[in-house]
Formats: sequence, structure tokens, C-alpha cells
Amino acid sequence: MNQKPALTLTALLCGICGFFLRSYHNRTGYEPGTGLPRNGPFWPLLLLFALAAAAVFLLLRSTPKDRAPCRFCTRFATCGDLVPTMLMVGDFLLAASGVWTVAAVLRDPNSNPAAMVPGILTVLCAAALFFVISGCIRQVDIPRNLLLVPVGYYVIQLILNYRSYSVNPVLERYYVEILALAALLLTFYKLSAFAFVCAQIRQLALCAALAVIVCLTALADCTGAMPQALFFASGALLSLSILMLCRPEGFTPPGRRLSHFTNHEEDSTDV
Repeated sequence: MNQKPALTLTALLCGICGFFLRSYHNRTGYEPGTGLPRNGPFWPLLLLFALAAAAVFLLLRSTPKDRAPCRFCTRFATCGDLVPTMLMVGDFLLAASGVWTVAAVLRDPNSNPAAMVPGILTVLCAAALFFVISGCIRQVDIPRNLLLVPVGYYVIQLILNYRSYSVNPVLERYYVEILALAALLLTFYKLSAFAFVCAQIRQLALCAALAVIVCLTALADCTGAMPQALFFASGALLSLSILMLCRPEGFTPPGRRLSHFTNHEEDSTDV
């Protein structure tokens, strides 16, 4: 993709701007005593999201669709040090978020043991992603069902978080977190499609770029909440790494090896 450096920089810059706009809105957009919204700079962040989505779409518009199915290991094999390190750090942050959640429940004698379930699921998702990342680094095929684990995990996180946030009548308080979870879900859904040889690199790049922007913005809402900060930092880093790993059609990494998990390519249509 010729637009990849511009796309990556656009996602990072928009995410950083979103973080500062969201931080400013959190300081000035609510009544100190009641927490109710007041007339404040709410629209600049929405305008930023709209402009960022338009910019990403335009950058990807000239990217051709894949003309033939392509294997996951072909598109997302990685070499060098930067992207593998980013992937590992992102996975470590995700695992740390889950461990922190479980530890917080164990430290509180009055907490409900069921509150550990999201943390346990987070650790299990990080474990599955570790094997996926290892396959990318070693340039081998992986069991394709592993890529369905993050998809299911983010579906559960989206449901649990929405149920928790929906009791708050102030939508402005939590809409960024919901958007971030939805963007992460779409990113890993589009990524998992490559394991089944039926996906489009352009669609994945679009979702990953938007996930970077919204996850960086959501970090502004994590003041004093370390598990959430680790979670969204992990989402931003993993999405950015996926964006940087998007391969042009026909790319074959040097020295690619196929493990015994190699699957025969199947006929497919565009997703």
C-alpha cells in the first residue's frame, strides 16, 4: 500500500489530537458537583472523528481490492524489530490489564468473585494472541480458529461494558469507550477473515486506523483506572501494528515457512 506511511501518521496524529480534545472536554464539559454536561466544547471531538474517518477513507480509496484469496501468514508475516516489539508489548499490556483486574478483585474482600471473569477472559485472549503473534514473527501458518478468540472476546467486552455504562444517562461520558470497543471488534473481525482466506486488506486497514484513533482518544477517560488505561493502550498498539503489517497483494516474505497447520486455500468472495 503506497498510502501506508501517510495512513499511519494520520491515525497517530488524529488519535493524539483526540486525546487532548477529550481531556479538555472532561475538565470543562461537566458540572463539578453533579457531573451533568453543560455547554462546552463537545462538538470539536465529533468533528475530529468525522474528518479523521474521511481522511482515512480518501487515503484508502485508491488502494485496489484483492483480486485473489491470500493466506494470513503471507500478508502478516513480519520481520525486523519494530513491529514484532510493538505486537509483543501490546499483547503484554492486554495481559497486564486482565491480571490487574483479577488482582483488584482478590484484594477486595467485599467484591463479587464474578467480577474476575472479564480479567480472566482478558488473560486468555492475550494468550491466544501470543500464539498468533509468534506465528507472524516465525512466518508460519497458525490454527485459524485462534483468530476467532479475540473476536469473541471483544464481543463480550462490548456487551459487558455497555451494560455497565448504560445506567449512566449522560451518553457523553462513555460513548468514546463504546466506539473504541466497536472499532477493536471490527479490526479483529476483519483480521480473522484472512485466516479463512476471504478478506480485503483495504477494509482491515480502514478498521485498524479508526481503532488507533478512538483507542488513543479513550485513554483520556482512564484517569485513575489503570486496567482500562492498559486495555486501551494495548488496543491502540495492536491496531497500529496491524495497520503497519498490511501487505500489498502478491507480497511474499523472504524465507517464509509453512507449518503443519497449513490449510488449503478455498474459494471465497469479498467480505
